[in-house]
Amino acid sequence: TIRTDTAYVNTVGRSVQQVHDEARLRVAIEDFVDAGSWNGQGPEHVRAAVKQFVADDPSLRWALEPAAPPGLIWRLRNQTNLIVSAAIVVALLPVLLVVLPFWLIALRIHEGRDVASTAVPDRAHLDQLEEMEDRLVQNQISAVGFVKPGKLRLWTFTAVLWILSFGSRHLYNRGNLAGVTTIHFARWVFLDDKRRLIFASNYDGSIESYMDDFIDKVAFGLNAAFSNGVGYPKTRWLITEGAKDEQAFKNYLRSHQIPTQIWYSAYGDLTASNIADNATIRAGLSASLTDAEAAAWARKL
Repeated sequence: TIRTDTAYVNTVGRSVQQVHDEARLRVAIEDFVDAGSWNGQGPEHVRAAVKQFVADDPSLRWALEPAAPPGLIWRLRNQTNLIVSAAIVVALLPVLLVVLPFWLIALRIHEGRDVASTAVPDRAHLDQLEEMEDRLVQNQISAVGFVKPGKLRLWTFTAVLWILSFGSRHLYNRGNLAGVTTIHFARWVFLDDKRRLIFASNYDGSIESYMDDFIDKVAFGLNAAFSNGVGYPKTRWLITEGAKDEQAFKNYLRSHQIPTQIWYSAYGDLTASNIADNATIRAGLSASLTDAEAAAWARKL
Protein backbone atom coordinates (compact mmCIF):
# COMPACT_ATOMS: atom_id res chain seq x y z
CA THR A 1 0.00 0.00 0.00
CA ILE A 2 3.03 2.31 0.22
CA ARG A 3 4.00 4.10 -2.96
CA THR A 4 7.23 2.93 -4.56
CA ASP A 5 9.71 5.79 -4.75
CA THR A 6 11.92 4.29 -7.46
CA ALA A 7 11.56 1.14 -9.54
CA TYR A 8 13.80 -0.52 -12.10
CA VAL A 9 12.57 -2.94 -14.76
CA ASN A 10 15.12 -4.85 -16.84
CA THR A 11 13.37 -4.21 -20.16
CA VAL A 12 10.40 -1.88 -20.22
CA GLY A 13 7.52 -3.09 -22.37
CA ARG A 14 8.43 -6.79 -22.48
CA SER A 15 5.55 -8.82 -21.11
CA VAL A 16 5.64 -12.12 -19.23
CA GLN A 17 3.75 -13.72 -22.13
CA GLN A 18 6.39 -12.50 -24.56
CA VAL A 19 9.15 -13.99 -22.38
CA HIS A 20 7.42 -17.37 -22.31
CA ASP A 21 6.58 -17.35 -26.01
CA GLU A 22 10.12 -16.41 -27.07
CA ALA A 23 11.61 -19.09 -24.81
CA ARG A 24 9.35 -21.66 -26.46
CA LEU A 25 10.35 -20.31 -29.88
CA ARG A 26 14.05 -20.71 -29.09
CA VAL A 27 13.60 -24.34 -28.02
CA ALA A 28 11.70 -25.14 -31.23
CA ILE A 29 14.32 -23.44 -33.42
CA GLU A 30 17.19 -25.17 -31.64
CA ASP A 31 15.51 -28.57 -32.10
CA PHE A 32 15.10 -27.78 -35.80
CA VAL A 33 18.71 -26.66 -36.18
CA ASP A 34 20.04 -29.65 -34.24
CA ALA A 35 18.16 -32.01 -36.54
CA GLY A 36 19.63 -30.49 -39.71
CA SER A 37 22.96 -30.62 -41.48
CA TRP A 38 24.52 -27.19 -42.01
CA ASN A 39 28.06 -27.94 -43.13
CA GLY A 40 29.20 -25.28 -45.57
CA GLN A 41 26.02 -23.24 -45.13
CA GLY A 42 26.33 -19.54 -44.33
CA PRO A 43 24.40 -17.75 -41.57
CA GLU A 44 21.91 -16.20 -44.00
CA HIS A 45 21.07 -19.64 -45.40
CA VAL A 46 20.50 -20.92 -41.86
CA ARG A 47 18.30 -17.94 -41.05
CA ALA A 48 16.25 -18.43 -44.22
CA ALA A 49 15.69 -22.08 -43.33
CA VAL A 50 14.68 -21.16 -39.78
CA LYS A 51 12.26 -18.53 -41.08
CA GLN A 52 10.66 -21.11 -43.36
CA PHE A 53 10.40 -23.58 -40.48
CA VAL A 54 8.68 -20.96 -38.32
CA ALA A 55 6.35 -19.94 -41.16
CA ASP A 56 5.31 -23.56 -41.67
CA ASP A 57 4.36 -24.04 -38.01
CA PRO A 58 1.04 -22.33 -37.15
CA SER A 59 1.96 -22.30 -33.45
CA LEU A 60 5.13 -20.29 -34.17
CA ARG A 61 4.08 -18.07 -37.07
CA TRP A 62 3.49 -15.12 -34.74
CA ALA A 63 7.28 -14.84 -34.34
CA LEU A 64 7.64 -13.52 -37.90
CA GLU A 65 6.17 -10.23 -36.67
CA PRO A 66 8.13 -7.84 -34.40
CA ALA A 67 7.15 -7.78 -30.75
CA ALA A 68 4.38 -5.29 -30.02
CA PRO A 69 5.58 -2.06 -28.34
CA PRO A 70 3.90 -0.68 -25.19
CA GLY A 71 0.45 0.76 -25.76
CA LEU A 72 -0.16 4.27 -27.03
CA ILE A 73 -1.45 5.57 -23.69
CA TRP A 74 1.64 4.27 -21.88
CA ARG A 75 3.93 5.84 -24.47
CA LEU A 76 2.14 9.18 -24.22
CA ARG A 77 2.39 9.15 -20.42
CA ASN A 78 6.07 8.21 -20.60
CA GLN A 79 6.82 11.00 -23.08
CA THR A 80 4.91 13.45 -20.91
CA ASN A 81 6.98 12.38 -17.91
CA LEU A 82 10.17 12.95 -19.89
CA ILE A 83 9.12 16.44 -21.01
CA VAL A 84 7.85 17.51 -17.58
CA SER A 85 10.95 16.17 -15.80
CA ALA A 86 13.26 17.97 -18.22
CA ALA A 87 11.27 21.19 -17.82
CA ILE A 88 11.52 20.99 -14.03
CA VAL A 89 15.29 20.52 -14.18
CA VAL A 90 15.71 23.43 -16.58
CA ALA A 91 13.50 25.67 -14.42
CA LEU A 92 15.40 24.78 -11.23
CA LEU A 93 18.87 24.88 -12.77
CA PRO A 94 19.69 28.49 -11.73
CA VAL A 95 18.69 27.70 -8.15
CA LEU A 96 20.60 24.41 -8.16
CA LEU A 97 23.78 26.12 -9.38
CA VAL A 98 23.58 28.64 -6.54
CA VAL A 99 22.82 25.98 -3.92
CA LEU A 100 25.40 23.44 -5.15
CA PRO A 101 28.53 24.94 -3.47
CA PHE A 102 26.75 25.20 -0.10
CA TRP A 103 25.42 21.66 -0.42
CA LEU A 104 28.90 20.33 -1.20
CA ILE A 105 30.37 22.05 1.86
CA ALA A 106 27.58 20.77 4.09
CA LEU A 107 27.94 17.30 2.61
CA ARG A 108 31.67 17.13 3.39
CA ILE A 109 31.00 18.27 6.96
CA HIS A 110 28.43 15.51 7.37
CA GLU A 111 30.72 12.94 5.77
CA GLY A 112 33.49 13.91 8.21
CA ARG A 113 31.14 13.20 11.11
CA ASP A 114 29.74 9.94 9.70
CA VAL A 115 30.45 6.77 11.62
CA ALA A 116 30.79 3.63 9.51
CA SER A 117 29.39 0.43 10.92
CA THR A 118 31.84 -2.29 11.87
CA ALA A 119 29.11 -4.89 12.32
CA VAL A 120 29.73 -8.30 10.80
CA PRO A 121 26.71 -10.50 10.04
CA ASP A 122 26.66 -13.46 12.40
CA ARG A 123 26.60 -17.04 11.14
CA ALA A 124 23.00 -17.66 12.21
CA HIS A 125 21.80 -14.65 10.21
CA LEU A 126 23.76 -15.72 7.14
CA ASP A 127 22.47 -19.29 7.44
CA GLN A 128 18.90 -17.97 7.48
CA LEU A 129 19.53 -15.89 4.35
CA GLU A 130 21.43 -18.61 2.50
CA GLU A 131 18.66 -21.12 3.15
CA MET A 132 16.42 -18.98 0.90
CA GLU A 133 18.98 -18.41 -1.87
CA ASP A 134 20.04 -20.33 -4.98
CA ARG A 135 16.71 -22.09 -5.50
CA LEU A 136 16.40 -20.86 -9.10
CA VAL A 137 18.75 -19.23 -11.60
CA GLN A 138 17.48 -15.99 -10.08
CA ASN A 139 17.91 -14.82 -6.50
CA GLN A 140 16.24 -12.24 -4.28
CA ILE A 141 17.39 -9.63 -1.83
CA SER A 142 15.50 -7.46 0.65
CA ALA A 143 17.40 -4.99 2.80
CA VAL A 144 16.18 -2.31 5.18
CA GLY A 145 17.94 0.45 7.09
CA PHE A 146 17.61 3.86 8.69
CA VAL A 147 18.18 7.08 6.79
CA LYS A 148 20.86 9.27 8.39
CA PRO A 149 19.28 11.98 10.54
CA GLY A 150 18.92 15.52 9.27
CA LYS A 151 17.28 17.20 6.32
CA LEU A 152 20.44 17.26 4.20
CA ARG A 153 20.70 13.49 3.98
CA LEU A 154 16.98 13.00 3.44
CA TRP A 155 16.85 15.60 0.65
CA THR A 156 19.99 14.13 -0.92
CA PHE A 157 18.57 10.60 -0.78
CA THR A 158 15.27 11.79 -2.26
CA ALA A 159 17.04 13.63 -5.09
CA VAL A 160 19.26 10.64 -5.90
CA LEU A 161 16.25 8.32 -6.05
CA TRP A 162 14.46 10.81 -8.32
CA ILE A 163 17.46 10.82 -10.67
CA LEU A 164 17.60 7.02 -10.55
CA SER A 165 13.88 6.83 -11.27
CA PHE A 166 14.28 9.11 -14.29
CA GLY A 167 17.27 7.12 -15.54
CA SER A 168 15.62 3.73 -15.15
CA ARG A 169 12.52 4.98 -16.93
CA HIS A 170 14.11 6.82 -19.85
CA LEU A 171 17.76 5.73 -20.14
CA TYR A 172 18.42 2.35 -18.53
CA ASN A 173 15.32 0.57 -19.76
CA ARG A 174 16.77 -2.00 -22.17
CA GLY A 175 18.42 -4.58 -19.92
CA ASN A 176 21.44 -2.59 -18.80
CA LEU A 177 21.68 -0.57 -15.59
CA ALA A 178 24.92 1.37 -16.11
CA GLY A 179 26.77 -1.82 -17.02
CA VAL A 180 24.92 -4.25 -14.75
CA THR A 181 22.85 -6.62 -16.89
CA THR A 182 21.76 -9.25 -14.36
CA ILE A 183 18.96 -7.40 -12.58
CA HIS A 184 15.36 -8.31 -13.40
CA PHE A 185 13.57 -5.90 -11.07
CA ALA A 186 14.44 -3.57 -8.20
CA ARG A 187 12.63 -1.03 -6.09
CA TRP A 188 13.29 1.46 -3.32
CA VAL A 189 10.54 2.41 -0.86
CA PHE A 190 10.70 4.91 2.02
CA LEU A 191 9.02 3.81 5.25
CA ASP A 192 8.01 5.47 8.53
CA ASP A 193 7.80 9.05 7.26
CA LYS A 194 11.06 8.52 5.36
CA ARG A 195 13.03 7.51 8.45
CA ARG A 196 13.75 4.11 6.92
CA LEU A 197 14.08 2.67 3.44
CA ILE A 198 13.59 -0.85 2.11
CA PHE A 199 15.33 -2.08 -1.03
CA ALA A 200 14.13 -5.19 -2.84
CA SER A 201 15.49 -6.80 -5.98
CA ASN A 202 15.73 -10.05 -7.90
CA TYR A 203 18.72 -10.85 -10.04
CA ASP A 204 20.72 -13.62 -11.71
CA GLY A 205 23.46 -15.59 -10.04
CA SER A 206 24.75 -15.57 -6.49
CA ILE A 207 24.59 -12.76 -3.96
CA GLU A 208 28.39 -12.61 -4.11
CA SER A 209 28.43 -11.99 -7.87
CA TYR A 210 25.58 -9.48 -7.47
CA MET A 211 27.56 -7.45 -4.94
CA ASP A 212 30.75 -7.72 -7.03
CA ASP A 213 28.88 -6.47 -10.11
CA PHE A 214 27.85 -3.31 -8.31
CA ILE A 215 31.20 -2.73 -6.62
CA ASP A 216 33.14 -3.16 -9.88
CA LYS A 217 30.79 -1.32 -12.24
CA VAL A 218 28.61 1.20 -10.41
CA ALA A 219 30.14 1.80 -6.98
CA PHE A 220 29.47 5.52 -7.49
CA GLY A 221 25.75 4.78 -7.80
CA LEU A 222 25.72 2.64 -4.66
CA ASN A 223 27.48 5.41 -2.79
CA ALA A 224 25.20 8.17 -4.07
CA ALA A 225 22.13 6.35 -2.77
CA PHE A 226 23.09 4.14 0.14
CA SER A 227 25.70 6.40 1.73
CA ASN A 228 22.68 8.29 3.05
CA GLY A 229 21.94 5.27 5.22
CA VAL A 230 23.18 4.91 8.79
CA GLY A 231 26.43 2.95 9.09
CA TYR A 232 27.38 2.88 5.40
CA PRO A 233 31.15 2.82 4.69
CA LYS A 234 32.48 6.39 4.66
CA THR A 235 32.37 8.26 1.35
CA ARG A 236 33.95 11.40 -0.07
CA TRP A 237 31.87 13.85 -2.11
CA LEU A 238 28.98 11.36 -2.04
CA ILE A 239 30.24 9.08 -4.81
CA THR A 240 33.86 8.08 -4.07
CA GLU A 241 35.29 5.52 -1.61
CA GLY A 242 32.36 3.87 0.23
CA ALA A 243 31.59 0.65 -1.64
CA LYS A 244 35.19 0.50 -2.86
CA ASP A 245 35.93 -0.90 0.60
CA GLU A 246 34.65 -4.25 -0.64
CA GLN A 247 34.43 -6.21 2.58
CA ALA A 248 32.97 -3.32 4.56
CA PHE A 249 30.26 -2.86 1.94
CA LYS A 250 29.45 -6.58 1.81
CA ASN A 251 29.22 -6.76 5.60
CA TYR A 252 26.97 -3.69 5.57
CA LEU A 253 24.62 -5.12 2.96
CA ARG A 254 24.41 -8.59 4.52
CA SER A 255 23.85 -7.09 7.98
CA HIS A 256 20.91 -5.05 6.66
CA GLN A 257 19.47 -7.87 4.59
CA ILE A 258 16.30 -9.47 5.89
CA PRO A 259 14.65 -12.75 4.85
CA THR A 260 12.40 -12.18 1.86
CA GLN A 261 9.04 -13.48 3.04
CA ILE A 262 7.53 -13.93 -0.42
CA TRP A 263 8.94 -13.51 -3.89
CA TYR A 264 7.79 -14.73 -7.27
CA SER A 265 9.45 -15.44 -10.59
CA ALA A 266 7.35 -16.14 -13.66
CA TYR A 267 10.36 -17.66 -15.43
CA GLY A 268 12.70 -19.08 -12.82
CA ASP A 269 14.82 -21.02 -15.33
CA LEU A 270 15.70 -17.98 -17.48
CA THR A 271 18.43 -15.45 -16.83
CA ALA A 272 18.22 -11.88 -18.10
CA SER A 273 20.78 -12.88 -20.74
CA ASN A 274 18.61 -15.83 -21.84
CA ILE A 275 15.59 -13.57 -22.15
CA ALA A 276 17.51 -10.97 -24.17
CA ASP A 277 18.94 -13.64 -26.49
CA ASN A 278 15.49 -15.12 -27.07
CA ALA A 279 14.13 -11.67 -27.95
CA THR A 280 17.05 -11.15 -30.37
CA ILE A 281 16.35 -14.49 -32.05
CA ARG A 282 12.70 -13.54 -32.52
CA ALA A 283 13.56 -10.04 -33.78
CA GLY A 284 16.05 -11.48 -36.28
CA LEU A 285 13.29 -13.35 -38.07
CA SER A 286 11.60 -10.17 -39.25
CA ALA A 287 14.53 -7.72 -39.41
CA SER A 288 16.70 -6.95 -42.41
CA LEU A 289 20.23 -8.06 -41.42
CA THR A 290 23.66 -7.61 -42.93
CA ASP A 291 25.92 -10.64 -43.28
CA ALA A 292 27.71 -9.72 -40.05
CA GLU A 293 24.41 -9.24 -38.22
CA ALA A 294 23.10 -12.56 -39.57
CA ALA A 295 26.26 -14.27 -38.28
CA ALA A 296 25.76 -12.66 -34.85
CA TRP A 297 22.13 -13.77 -34.91
CA ALA A 298 23.08 -17.36 -35.75
CA ARG A 299 25.52 -17.45 -32.84
CA LYS A 300 22.62 -16.84 -30.47
CA LEU A 301 21.44 -20.34 -31.37
